[in-house]
Amino acid sequence: MNFFLILSSIHFLVFAFGLWLAFWVYFAGKKKKLNKYFFLMVIFWIFGEMTPYFIFRNIVLSSEKLLFLLPKLNLASVFIFLIFFYFFFLYFLREEKKFPLLNIIVPFIGIIGAFLSIFTNLFQKKVEITKEGLGLDLILTTEGKFIWLGFIVFLSIFIFIRFLKNRLNY
Repeated sequence: MNFFLILSSIHFLVFAFGLWLAFWVYFAGKKKKLNKYFFLMVIFWIFGEMTPYFIFRNIVLSSEKLLFLLPKLNLASVFIFLIFFYFFFLYFLREEKKFPLLNIIVPFIGIIGAFLSIFTNLFQKKVEITKEGLGLDLILTTEGKFIWLGFIVFLSIFIFIRFLKNRLNY
């Protein structure tokens, strides 16, 4: 059996389920901020995680400009995803007013990071076609690794700690 076909099928099912879930939650309460944040978080997760899988592997590899732009869009979508990830969990935990400074800093860094990842080479050093020829490998600069991964790690740890504190108090 073809391993690539199985893997593609699994990715497609995850992609379809994520879209269905995002729209279901959104239409269950269009006016609720929590539902909007969930919807946007899932949409940017899908774009950031699943699109490279489908696009990078199925792209015409002759266009160098496109090869260099797609990973930049991927990095940008992760920055935007993290903004909605942060706000979704703050609203989920009912702590949206506890961190007014972070509520300004996180979107600022996310938007600036997304802008810089698309329009500069601050994060992306180069793009290589994988050995198997099935996709692309993004090579980050040292500064890019520090900023991008630092933002991801900081927000993930912050939200995990807030989640534990919130749930252990009940």
